[in-house]
Amino acid sequence: MRRLPPLNWIRLFEAVGRTGSFARAGEELGISGPAVSQQIKALETHLGETLFERGARSVTLTPAGLAFLPKAAHGLRALEGSVEGLFGGRRGERLSVQVSLAFGVGWLAPRLERFAALHPEVALQITSGVHPDDFLRRGAELQVTFASPPGPGEGGAALMGEVLQPVGLPALAGRVAGPADLAGHTLIEISSNRSGWHDFLPADGPAPRLLYVDNSLTALAMAGAGLGLALARAPVTDKLLTQHGLMPCRDISPVQGIDSYFLVHPAAARLPRPAAAFKDWLLAEADGA
Repeated sequence: MRRLPPLNWIRLFEAVGRTGSFARAGEELGISGPAVSQQIKALETHLGETLFERGARSVTLTPAGLAFLPKAAHGLRALEGSVEGLFGGRRGERLSVQVSLAFGVGWLAPRLERFAALHPEVALQITSGVHPDDFLRRGAELQVTFASPPGPGEGGAALMGEVLQPVGLPALAGRVAGPADLAGHTLIEISSNRSGWHDFLPADGPAPRLLYVDNSLTALAMAGAGLGLALARAPVTDKLLTQHGLMPCRDISPVQGIDSYFLVHPAAARLPRPAAAFKDWLLAEADGA
């Protein structure tokens, strides 16, 4: 088994990948740009992969670097959270919650202030995941998953489903007069979701141009940049449409999605007080959504 690289190399890699610069990463972490470059080179040698393409004034991630960056960032956050949880100050009651990325940004964030007002004593740590595999390590006390109901030895409840609706910038969405028009446009598809554009396209129609992404946030952002049509997934993406200037293709009827969001937690006889409070609040919010 390959020996893990030093943690400091991983921290430097994450900073360079996030800032796009050896110098800015060095300023952030208190070391010189050349020292950052040297240690990144050592990391690349250790892994046997080139992580950055070097330019005159900036660096860009290679495909290997792009694949490694979210894993490195997630690992650092998890480690920092573990250290803080074990050895940090005991101010308030701590609660770790892992949520689906789209759910966290589109649905939870606009409502979370209400929980904080009701329970100021609870110190929340929110982490996110995109793929089902991101939720396999049940480190958080509560999880909000998509298409992954509670399994054996777990408790939880269904929170909400999703309703799909094609959306795009007004000039583009306004030209779509029905499902037969969809194949004439680039359709931004989430590669891992079971419900998607195939639920709208005529079975005997021409093959569409598909642009694959891995989450709804990226799909809507690309549609907002004019790259094609995306699928809104109500209610989770409702508040994101205005942010990106998107409107529904009104001549196409919405479709009920196959999968749902679930609250998942260990099947304990009694949840810790902060987890029970958040669970009750979340279920009430979802019921009123």
